[in-house]
Amino acid sequence: MSIEYSKEEYLDVSANLRHYGSARFALLTLFLAIVAGLLTAVYGGQIQPGEVVITIWKIGGALISLAFLVMEERTSCYYRRFRERAIELEKALGFKQYRNCPKQKGITSTNAVRVVYGLTAFFWLISLLI
Repeated sequence: MSIEYSKEEYLDVSANLRHYGSARFALLTLFLAIVAGLLTAVYGGQIQPGEVVITIWKIGGALISLAFLVMEERTSCYYRRFRERAIELEKALGFKQYRNCPKQKGITSTNAVRVVYGLTAFFWLISLLI
C-alpha cells in the first residue's frame, strides 16, 4: 500500500473516530432526555394516567434503555475497530497520535455509560414490580 493511500485512509479513519465519538455523546444526551420525560410522565406529571398507561411507559422505559445499551455497544465496537486501524496506519506512516494515548485504567467511559443504561433498565424493570 502506498504512503499516499495510507495517509488518505488515516484521515478517513480519524474522521470516523470523531463521528463515533460524537455519536456516543449524542446518544447519551438523547437517552437522558427520553428518560427525564418518562420519569416526569410516570412520577411527576400533573395528570395521572391509568395504571395500564403507566405500565406501558415503564415497559417502554426498560426497552428503550436496553435499545440504547445495544446502540452503545455497536457504536463502541466501531470506534474500537477504527482506533485499531488508526494505530496500524500510524505504524506504517510513523505517526503517534493514537499510539501515544494514555492506557485505560480503572473504569472507562464505555463502562460508565454501560452502567447508566443498565441501571436505568433495571430501575424500570423494578418499577414494574412496585
